[in-house]
Amino acid sequence: MRDDIQNAPAPQGSLLTQVQRVIEAELPAGNPYSENVARTLGMSERTLRRRLKQEGASFQQTLDRVRHQLAERLLRIEALTLKETTFRLGFSDVSAFRKAYRRWTGFAPRADGFASG
Repeated sequence: MRDDIQNAPAPQGSLLTQVQRVIEAELPAGNPYSENVARTLGMSERTLRRRLKQEGASFQQTLDRVRHQLAERLLRIEALTLKETTFRLGFSDVSAFRKAYRRWTGFAPRADGFASG
């Protein structure tokens, strides 16, 4: 885990917002684990999961939502390649990203930022 995240003060806002920020910061280092996110926020993994549930969310749903939103931004606004986007979102390879993107949108991602269907 990166030291700047670990030593940063807890962000303000709802727990869901805080989790989203930590996930986005950790994505380039790989798939963020709930245990690491919880530790960054100063709580146990069990407490994180319970509190997210109270807000009507789960860690996996939040991770998927952050990745989906970031994928749209990276492909459309920043015009990154599929390979670069895959890395920035913490996926192991392009095929894993394509599969997730298709699940989120129903379409295959394209490097020009527009889904192909």
